Amino acid sequence: MKQRCQISQDGQRDLSISDRNFIATTLELSNVPQARGLVEKLRPVVETNYQRTTLLHPDGSRVTWDTALCCSDATTHVQYPQLVLIETKSAGRTTATDRLLWKSGHRPVSVSKFATGLSALHPELPTNKWHRVLNSRAALSNTAVK
Repeated sequence: MKQRCQISQDGQRDLSISDRNFIATTLELSNVPQARGLVEKLRPVVETNYQRTTLLHPDGSRVTWDTALCCSDATTHVQYPQLVLIETKSAGRTTATDRLLWKSGHRPVSVSKFATGLSALHPELPTNKWHRVLNSRAALSNTAVK
């Protein structure tokens, strides 16, 4: 289940008081113990940016693709200009887009832009789960700037 809100866009990396209140309230509604204390410890560790395009099919399925993926932290910036992350979404059935991707040799893989970005920025972290994404032909053409 996702809960979303617009965050303050004042150029600050830290969460505003209203951002922290939203997170704490959401956690409290999910019965997370000591939610307010946990929220006070939150600090930014990675920023991911990308361009998203979404197409909606009349049957209700949709496909999104994310391009121009960039990940950064306080000291490092990694870009994946050749990488395209495609996600198909439907009510549990295979879509025409799924079949087209499979026919073209593209198989589903689990991806977290947060975890993959963190792994790319910090090679000392375990990357086993994200190895396939980070070492794909498209991702190999990334550029990292420290």
